Amino acid sequence: MRRISLLLILVLTFNLQPLTFNRISAAEVTKEGGVDVLYNWDFSKGGEDWVSCPVSNIGKAEIAAGALVLECNGYDPYIFSPAVDIDASRFTDIIIKMKMSTGAGDAIFFITEDDQKWDENKKAQAGFSGDGAWHEYKIDMSGSKYWKGKVTGFRIDPPNDGKPKCEIACIKIASKEKKFLCAAPVYTL
Repeated sequence: MRRISLLLILVLTFNLQPLTFNRISAAEVTKEGGVDVLYNWDFSKGGEDWVSCPVSNIGKAEIAAGALVLECNGYDPYIFSPAVDIDASRFTDIIIKMKMSTGAGDAIFFITEDDQKWDENKKAQAGFSGDGAWHEYKIDMSGSKYWKGKVTGFRIDPPNDGKPKCEIACIKIASKEKKFLCAAPVYTL
């Protein structure tokens, strides 16, 4: 009881804000080319929320030259997304503009409000290409029968082979198939 009283006195005396916990807040839906976009991470404008996300077998994740740069250094590399709140019946596409130094393929995994376990059932294959060129990938998540309800997280799994360097210009969550043109990062010397 004394702790609560002391906390209340501190809050009132010093106009302190009460503690808040990271909760998933609904993103604002925007229109882009007639398509609803729920999330739009454009790494030329920042992306620190991704840099602080957990990774596996990635030496570091950083924002550099307008891209999220992932230095893969082991088998089964991946990066988790920030917390999301996706209505799976409405938003089915994950669009990623990325270039990789080597490797090919792999997947996007996800979890839902009702099933928080990361497993092979909740994934969609991705045709990533490690040719060093920028590609825009549209991964249709509705192909998984488990993409339903509320999706609360996803992870990007680059290829296992070759320990690629991945540079991601943007990631979008959209309502239907649509070709998006994310601006390529601008390199300055």
